[in-house]
Amino acid sequence: MPKNILLLIAIFLWFDGQAQVQTIKELRRQLKIIEQQPNHLKDTIYFSTVNKLAFLYADSYPDSAILILKGIAEQCKNIDYQKGAINTYGAYGNALQTKGDFETALNYYTKAFDLATKSNAHESLPAILGNIGLIYLNQGNYSIALKKFYESLKAAEEENNQLVIRNSSNNIGTIYFYQDKMKEAEEAYTNTLKISKELSDTANVILAYNNIAEVNLEENNLHQALSNLSIAYQLLQQKNSPDMLVAVSNSLGDCYYRLNELTKASEYFKKAFEISKKIDNARATCKALIGLAKVNNKIGTYKKALEYGKNALEKANEMGQAQLQRDALEVVANSYEQVGDGMNSLKYYKEFRKFSDSLVNIENVKAAANLKAGYEFSKKEEEFQRKTFQQKWMIFSALAAFLITLIIIWVVNRNKRRLGHMYKQLEHKNGVIEGQKQKAEETLDQLKATQKQLIQVEKMASLGELTAGIAHEIQNPLNFVNNFSDVSKEMI
Repeated sequence: MPKNILLLIAIFLWFDGQAQVQTIKELRRQLKIIEQQPNHLKDTIYFSTVNKLAFLYADSYPDSAILILKGIAEQCKNIDYQKGAINTYGAYGNALQTKGDFETALNYYTKAFDLATKSNAHESLPAILGNIGLIYLNQGNYSIALKKFYESLKAAEEENNQLVIRNSSNNIGTIYFYQDKMKEAEEAYTNTLKISKELSDTANVILAYNNIAEVNLEENNLHQALSNLSIAYQLLQQKNSPDMLVAVSNSLGDCYYRLNELTKASEYFKKAFEISKKIDNARATCKALIGLAKVNNKIGTYKKALEYGKNALEKANEMGQAQLQRDALEVVANSYEQVGDGMNSLKYYKEFRKFSDSLVNIENVKAAANLKAGYEFSKKEEEFQRKTFQQKWMIFSALAAFLITLIIIWVVNRNKRRLGHMYKQLEHKNGVIEGQKQKAEETLDQLKATQKQLIQVEKMASLGELTAGIAHEIQNPLNFVNNFSDVSKEMI
């Protein structure tokens, strides 16, 4: 069963993450304010805002993106704003990819890659590699596309860029989808859904539900597909995203077609066709035409089916979009068969087989397997190196801890010995001091005794002097009496 072309591939952006939550209206308002400044053409903020707006335009209004980017790359280079020029080339590539001009888009992505490499803007490389991979995916060169996606994924992991990791995972899943590896595709899309929810990115949550539903359709799990698409469609009510609305409408059309609810299928395909024409999304237009051709073949309006199919084939050939060319060729071959034109039916069927075989060939399958194995080996090798480093670090840490422990023990023992020696010295000094104290006490006792003796001697001396004085004082009156007595005797 040929697969319905999966349009919800993830185009990579590499401007500041803040722009993802800004609306076109907000950016246009900011740009208008900046343009009023006289020297805005020398201001990097002006060019950054233009690029952010262009990236948002690129998905749904590619012509508007191309219009506002005219001359911007050269102006960025004039003020040596290399990052601005890189982003301009990237936005150009995204807009051209939406329009289906893959060769020119590849040219702009290559310019972005060369400039990013030259100016060492490594943070831009994962997204650029991813978008180059998308070009090869659209051209049906799965081996090169997958190689670029894995290069993008590895570079994004080194930069820890979750947005690019998510988009790479989604687009790797798309290649597995085209190669009928539905288990691997669903795993990749489920990982995309997980990361998108963690990042609160509604647009890519819608993308993931749509792509998981595509896998459900290929596995003929139609009710599960309808459930996932219903979730995506409900989320679209919260987000104004014409390109997402087109893609989910096409997927709903395909789901109802397989459920044989042809009226609903036709309504969704027509809705997708009208919106895609309005926003100039050539791939979505082509897919809607293929869907309408299939519906008309089933309801029996074969000429109308043939008309839709031929229009789809013409657009697919203009773009060079291999998967769309394959699907358009198949529906045209079926339409010719229904109208009884066996020759043309055989002619287009042979062309269909050629495209189908080239898209899913042994070399592409081998290349995909080798790339996945190489990536897994690289991851395991990195994990082994990480674990080896951890083990070496643990051994080093253990040795360091052991050496530190030995040093601590040595220091403790040395200090202990020093303390013991100091304690002995202190005891000795304490003994000396104690002896000196005793001697001092004995000397003090002797001094006290001597002092007492001196005091006693002093007292005795003082007493002697006092006695002598008293005796002298007594002697004087006695002498006076004696002398007076003698005088008296003489007078008598």
